[in-house]
Formats: sequence, structure tokens, C-alpha cells
Amino acid sequence: MYPKYFKSFLSFFICFLLISSIHVKGVTSNLEYDNFLVNQRIQDGSKFIMNNLYDGKDGGFYISCESDGNNPITLKYSSFQAFSALAFYNLYLNLHDQLYWNLAESAIDFLIGNLWDTSYLGFYHCSDRSGNISNVESGKLPTIKDSAYQSWAILALVKSYELKNNKEILPLINQTLTFLFQKLWDENNSIFYKWTERDGSNPLKIVLSYYNFWIITALIKAYRIFYNSQYMEYVNKTVNYLYANLWNSTSQYFYYSGDSYRTPIDKSNYLIVQSAALIALNELYLETRNITHYLFIQNITKSIIDNLWDSRNNGFFDLIFQNTTQFSKNPSIQAAAIYAYINLNLSNTTQISYQNYTIATLNFILKSLWDSVSSGYFYEYLPNGTSMSSEKWLIDQIWVLYALSFFDSDGLFSFNLLIIIPELCIFALLFFLICRNLKMKSLNGNQKTFILQYFGKMVYIEIFSY
Repeated sequence: MYPKYFKSFLSFFICFLLISSIHVKGVTSNLEYDNFLVNQRIQDGSKFIMNNLYDGKDGGFYISCESDGNNPITLKYSSFQAFSALAFYNLYLNLHDQLYWNLAESAIDFLIGNLWDTSYLGFYHCSDRSGNISNVESGKLPTIKDSAYQSWAILALVKSYELKNNKEILPLINQTLTFLFQKLWDENNSIFYKWTERDGSNPLKIVLSYYNFWIITALIKAYRIFYNSQYMEYVNKTVNYLYANLWNSTSQYFYYSGDSYRTPIDKSNYLIVQSAALIALNELYLETRNITHYLFIQNITKSIIDNLWDSRNNGFFDLIFQNTTQFSKNPSIQAAAIYAYINLNLSNTTQISYQNYTIATLNFILKSLWDSVSSGYFYEYLPNGTSMSSEKWLIDQIWVLYALSFFDSDGLFSFNLLIIIPELCIFALLFFLICRNLKMKSLNGNQKTFILQYFGKMVYIEIFSY
């Protein structure tokens, strides 16, 4: 009996190696990054925020400051507090430094304590440094409620709940979703509006694809906590609208905006939109395994590389406007693209070439965009990394930190292989069993063909998609 078992084991092992050799191609990169420099930028970037954009008295974070860190604009955006919480929570998980946890908690506490509307639900756009809404003298800016700001707040609250298991956060997530569904949802077109007044009246009936993709991501994250099928119904309706009305099928990218009559308005190719689309569609593909979403991911990714990649200096251009590339680069937009590609990599829905672009963009940010004189990142740069702005916005510092938090001493791609080993074993076993069953005389030709076709489809979706 031993030779028989040995032969079977050897056959299974060969199948495992065969599939692994195909699969691991998706988790290997021929570019490297300087891990010491990554850690240095994390420390220096956090220090810059602490010294210039963090409010140690009232909590939370200011929106911007001058190049040397002086004269901060002390407004506090709900979106900036949400992203600050996400970034510092992730840094804490990876580096186990209590400072990052405290900063994340400060952002969450200010978001909930000062920017939540207890009367009409939803999160305000911004407040003054003390959290007062009425003291902000900027027209409608403080009291409007952006749909995307609600989604970013949800993402931060979900992360906070996952880490602390604080069930007091759950009603707040539900109430924010209720505000989105009741005040910002266009029932006729099945899409979310841009923003509304404080009480939910007079919504601005403009559709931003960027906003809606972030709402999709937030809804999927919330669904994984509550398992409320209604959330996925909104997701499916929203993504179907975007596919049908804001997708450029010729150039393979999503338009920036449209009106309430399903007509595109701004047809420019914005990197920030495509990155948000990749993040949302990746989450949706993981949840549904719908091959349509996977194919959109591949088309968008290729389009970004073909149209927005700066082959001379590395990094991505911000947008193409009226078929003309706008030669500007924003740190947060670069970092969001990195984050999108990291998500694709960790869930195995990308290819080796895209990982190379990720590392090249990381190196461009670390080496070309960092202000070596006063620290931090400016708002906007020329393609070669020359600053075009004297301002330093919190969102640029935070987004870069968030992207860097995924690069650690174990390497960006080490986590990937650990996840897929059990899956490789399963596919190898299936392949082995199928090969054996095809030898059975009880199976006719049609049955054998069906088995091979079915397995081929599984391989296409689950392996070659990597």
C-alpha cells in the first residue's frame, strides 16, 4: 500500500507546486523600497502633524498650515478627523506605539463629540477649533452635510468598533446610514447626491462618482458588521448606476460627475476617482465574487497605467482634462493610488506589474515630495517633485502616513502568501481529484468536459485573477 499512497502524495505535491508557481507570480515584485526610510518618514510625518496640525487643547486636527508649520487654519473638517483616525489606528496596529492610538482616539472623540448633529443626524462638514458650528463664518460651509463625509465617518467608526468592540458606536453608524438613505439618496435614479442642508433639505442634485464609490466602500464595511441586506441593495443599485451612466467604455475610466438626468458633466479622467473605484470594486468583488467587478478592476488599473503614469519621473499625474494631461501631482492622490493597489495586492486581485508601479510611486513620494527643510508634504508639485504650493494640508500628511502604514519590516507582500497557502492546498487537491476522476470509466465525455470547464472557470476567477 505504501507505494500507492506515496504516488498519490507525490501527484498532489506536484499539483500544489504547479498552481503555486502560477499564483506566487502575483505576489512578487522586482522593485524594492527602503524600509528604514519608510519608518523615518512615518516618525517625521507624525511629528510634523503633532507639532503643527494637532490641537492638544481641544482635540482633533486642523486642516492646514504654512510651509514652516506656522499659522494653521484652525477649522476642523469631519473628513480629516475620520482619515486621521484610520491612519493612526493602522499605525498603532503595525507599530504598537501608544502615541498613535491616542491620536486616533482624539480624532474619533472630536468627530463624535463636536461634529455629530444630534438634532438632524449626520456629520457636519466642519467646525471651528473648539467644535462650534455657529462660529464658522464661511457661508454654507459649516452646516452642509456631504455624502462622502458621512461615508468616511462610517469607515472610521467601523474601524474604532472593530478595535474596541464598543457597542455604543453601533447606533451612531446606523444613524449615519439612516441619514444617507433618507436625505441623500435619489430614489428615481438610484444614486447618492453630493450634499444637503443640515436638516436634509435642498440636496444638491449633482452625482460625484468619487463620493459614491466611497459610500459603496462604507456600506460594505457596515454590512460586514450588521449583515443587513438592505446595505448591499443600495450598493448594487449604486454601482449599476455608475457602470451605466458614468463609465467611459472607450477609454476605460469613470467620469467625475453627472447630473440628475443621468448625463455626465465633468468627463475628465481623475486619478482620485479611479483609485476610489478600485477600492470600492475590490471590496465588492471580495463580497460577491462577481466577475463583472473583477473585469472593471483590471480595465481601470490598465487605464491608469496607460494614461496617468509619469514614465519619466515616476508617480501618477492627477488628471487628464479635455484630453490634455495636467502635469501636477498631489501627495494624497498619489498615496490613495498606492492604497488602492495595496488593497488589490492583499486580496490577490492584481498582477506583478501593478505592484512595481506601487513601489515606484512609494519611492517617488519618499524621495521627491518630502520637504527636507521643514518636514511634511506640500499641497501640489510639478512632475519632477518641485513644490507648486506654500501650504501643507493635513489630508496630504495623513494619506501618506496611511499608505506607509502598510509597509513594515516584514515587507508589503509577505502577508499575501500566508493568506493564500490554504487556498493553494484546496485548489491543488481539487485539481488532483479531478485528474483522478477523469480516469473513471463511469464518466462519459460530456461529463469530463463539464468538470474541466467548471474547474477552469474557478481557476480563472480565483487564481489567474491574481
